[in-house]
Amino acid sequence: MATWPANGNTDWNTKMLAYLAVSFNTDGTPKASVFGYSAYTNLDSEGNAFLKAHAYKAATDGFVSAFVSLTTVAHAIVGYVGATDDPAGAGTKIQQQTMETSVDSIKGVGIWVAKDEYFEITATSGVPTILWKSKGTLDEPVDQD
Repeated sequence: MATWPANGNTDWNTKMLAYLAVSFNTDGTPKASVFGYSAYTNLDSEGNAFLKAHAYKAATDGFVSAFVSLTTVAHAIVGYVGATDDPAGAGTKIQQQTMETSVDSIKGVGIWVAKDEYFEITATSGVPTILWKSKGTLDEPVDQD
């Protein structure tokens, strides 16, 4: 088995530079992130910001992260995943965070979504920030409404 790197240099900077060099295409554009996932985006495939209570279809496997500032006791943010374009109605509630005290708080959910599954984020108050991260290169979810 060959030793790495081939030039015999084993310091951390040399290893990192070599690793980063293989993380970019020859034209300088990035390949998939070093962890195999894209950067986060807050835009769907039409270039619009994600909306609460709105269904999206995943074009690739990925991860949805959403958070909101809740100001009323018992209000919640919820993440759903399903096999139809109505994940909040016919899908499965994956995660819910509820405000339990009278102090304003930021609550969030994070859900894994498989390719061709649908997801939806609901919040009973506030406007949530919804972010998507694709497995591999960025492929934004498709708006279903």
